[in-house]
Amino acid sequence: MKSLILAFAFSAVAVSATASDDTVMFNVRVTQNGEQIAAPSFLAKVGEPATIRMGQGLLSFAIEALAKPPESDGLAWTKIRITTFETEDARMVQEMEMRTRPGDRNGSFGYNGPQKRYYYVEMRQ
Repeated sequence: MKSLILAFAFSAVAVSATASDDTVMFNVRVTQNGEQIAAPSFLAKVGEPATIRMGQGLLSFAIEALAKPPESDGLAWTKIRITTFETEDARMVQEMEMRTRPGDRNGSFGYNGPQKRYYYVEMRQ
């Protein structure tokens, strides 16, 4: 019974640490021809860029996220950059931004990329 209580307490601490106003969770889904080919997630600290890169060669992509601190009006920008590689020396970059209230960075970004891939990035705070 003690181990069950300790595990529950540890889980509660881990969840509260990832749900703070200082971090944003990014869940990514990449589909090609309607089938999911990748589903990474990563945590970004507000004010610091975070990047995840997956795949090799022409099948690789990178997703960068930057959750900026609030501005004087109380709203904050979150920026996403999706980089896909079409050839060994050419790449496609798509950037998107969203403005929300800090502590309520909930929303999603979608991008129809090359090679019939769809990139969906959901943020949760």
